[in-house]
Amino acid sequence: MYVHRDQDGKITGRYTVAQEEGQEYLPDDSSELALLNTQNAKREEIRNAYSTAVTAPQTVGGITYHGGFESVIRLDAAKRLAEDLSQSDVTLFDVDNVGHTLSIADATEVIQTLGQQTQTDFAKKQGLLVDIENAANSATADGIAW
Repeated sequence: MYVHRDQDGKITGRYTVAQEEGQEYLPDDSSELALLNTQNAKREEIRNAYSTAVTAPQTVGGITYHGGFESVIRLDAAKRLAEDLSQSDVTLFDVDNVGHTLSIADATEVIQTLGQQTQTDFAKKQGLLVDIENAANSATADGIAW
């Protein structure tokens, strides 16, 4: 059996003969099709949950910063630039764009804390995607959650 998927990966048709290039062959087993559809839905759910979690604001030292890779990279770049200019402190901006002048050591702690959370969220997402891929049946896949 060949299947056709829509842009979201959901199976929209099944055929006994390939009708167009790019269709994939699957056994004619409704439980396998249910598993594939559940896996696709759970992958999207986990990716959306990760996107929300990783960009959530985080408070370090009483100051709330934007979360996520891009924020950590920008903060680290500001700190490195201050170091390259032989400055002893750097101004980092919070979620409200208010500047906070921190020592290089304190800025390093902020960046490491934000970076650790970002890496933890990423590792969790990757692990859950592996669990979804390895699910033996639709019920197992459906039970996987952020």
